[in-house]
This record gives sequence, C-alpha cells and structure tokens, in this order.
Amino acid sequence: LYFIGKMNEDTLDIDDGLDLIFEEEGEEYTGERDGNGRYHGSGKLTFKYGYYEGQLANGLFHGQGKLALNTGNVYEGEFTRGKQTGQGVMIYADGRVYKGELLNGRPNNYGEERTPQYEYKGDFFCGERHGFGDIIYFGDHPKSGWKYTGKWASGKYHGEGTLISPNNEQSTGCFVRGQPERIHVTNGVEEWSEYWHKGKLVNKGTAAKIESQQDRRSNYE
Repeated sequence: LYFIGKMNEDTLDIDDGLDLIFEEEGEEYTGERDGNGRYHGSGKLTFKYGYYEGQLANGLFHGQGKLALNTGNVYEGEFTRGKQTGQGVMIYADGRVYKGELLNGRPNNYGEERTPQYEYKGDFFCGERHGFGDIIYFGDHPKSGWKYTGKWASGKYHGEGTLISPNNEQSTGCFVRGQPERIHVTNGVEEWSEYWHKGKLVNKGTAAKIESQQDRRSNYE
C-alpha cells in the first residue's frame, strides 16, 4: 500500500485530516488486488495503527469503508483517495459522535455533533461550527440548559442569533465572536434592550411590560 503525504504516528487521529501511511511489515491484507498487486476492490487491511475494511482503489482507501484506530476512534463512511471525504459517521474515544459531511477528515458543510455536554446541528467549515446552526448544552457543561440558534463563525456565535437561558429568558440580536453586542431581551413578562462590548454590559434600556392578548383586546374596547 502506498501513500501521499506524511504521518506522525504519535499524533495520529482520524479527525486530523491527513493522509495515512502504512508500512508493509506487519500488515495483514485479505481482499482483491489489481494487476499490479495493489489493494484494489474490497478488502480488509490490519496494520499497527488499527484496521480498515471496505473498498480500495489503486492502493488507497476509496469508496465505502470503516477505519478503526487503536486510539478508540472509529470512522465509517465515504473515503476519497485515502481521506475521509464524503458522508460518514465519526465516533471518538471521548464520547463525541459526528454524523454528516466531511472534507479531508474534518466536519464540513452540514453535520450533527453530539457529546456528553452538548448537541449541535448545523453548518461546519474545516472542522469548526461555521454558518448557521442550533446548539443545546446539557450535562456538566457550564452552560447546561442554555440554547442558541443563529449564525456562527470559527466555532463561536457570530452574527444574528437567539440565546435562550434555562429560565427561558431570550436574547435576540447581534453576537460578535461569542459575545452579545446589540440584543433585545425578553423574559415573557418584560422586554428591554442591551448593549455589550467585549463581554461587558455597557447600557441597559428601560424594561417595558409585554402586553398580553387580553390587554390588547381591552385597549380596543
């Protein structure tokens, strides 16, 4: 089996997005080959980092397959010329699970990520939450019970979005690099505006009572 690129065996991880290299010594392969003896077709390859089972082309993982590493990380899905590119599921040893599209081993475009502390459904770019998405925190996460729906950039809230607290207080407006900036806040009884700068509250508007439907009807009587 040949490779393109390089690998540091001390840091090998299935989400590193690097090409995999395998030494012939110690390999065990059962499956189809091409006329030049390269792994080609369907087969199973066991090597010192784990094993791969699935489709191969010209000596590279290509098509549907499963890669299980000794680190405990497992990927099952599409491969393109040796890389995890396409639709797939990644299960990490630390309990994280990602299901969706990948590019060169990293979440990309739409995907769903679940960990013991949060669940995110939305867009990714080069492994980071980027675009539009929803997240809910739970477990022992510091933000357990909080929810966010809106735009992301480089893994942080960035742009228009809504943040909902455990007591259902909703903050809607503009977020910058994970922090609120200009937001409208409501707790179901009152509403007010806030202006923040670099995580610090600069100005808070006067709270106004939210009219109920009954109040609005009374105003017209």
